[in-house]
Order: sequence, then C-alpha cells, then structure tokens
Amino acid sequence: KEKIVETTPEIVSDRGGILTRFECPSEVLSNQDNALKLTFSDALADSAIKGDINYDLTFYDQKGNQIIKKENLTAKNASDSQMIKFPSKGIYQIELNIKGITFPDIVSADKTRNGISRGIVVVS
Repeated sequence: KEKIVETTPEIVSDRGGILTRFECPSEVLSNQDNALKLTFSDALADSAIKGDINYDLTFYDQKGNQIIKKENLTAKNASDSQMIKFPSKGIYQIELNIKGITFPDIVSADKTRNGISRGIVVVS
C-alpha cells in the first residue's frame, strides 16, 4: 500500500511552544502563486498570541537545496499570508524560524520563545 504524503497542516516550534497552522489551497500548484496563510498560537496554552511574530520562511527541495527564502517577515496579530511560487511538482520542506514576538506596549521583542518549526508542502 502506497503511503500518501500530505501537506503538514500545523507544526510546533522546537523551542518556545509556538504552534503554526497553515492554510493553503487544497491543491498547491507548481509555477503558480499560491497563497499560504499562517496563524500562530501558543501550543501549550492552546490560545492566540496577542502580538506580532517576527519570522523567516524557507523552503527546501527533496535534495535539501534552498529554493525559496523570505526573511524578516511579520505576522501582525499572529497572522500572516505569503504568496509562494514553487518551481516544480514535488515534496518541499518548510522551515519557519521564529525570531521574536512584539507585544503592544512593550518596547523590545520577546526572544525567549524563538525556535524552528518544520513541515512539508506537497506541490502538484
């Protein structure tokens, strides 16, 4: 029986307990702009994060080559959307590097919850 590989719907960071949920088209197509919606929440408390998440987003092909990198992104109120264009069909690794959370009325970013999350995206 062939194992069916699906796009990861959510991932948790290796440190900091940040849960990221992905919403993308039911079918992610190669050579087209695909809207990827990201929603960040507290994996431990299962609650929304009331702040802005600073992060980098990187995609790797099956050989581990970096194919897309978007740096210094901000998810306002823990929500963001990015347009991603994959060069070909296949399975890509998604890597999310959380670099800080900025809360209203607090001057400096909270870096205690920084961490890396990884998942996969299936492109047809």
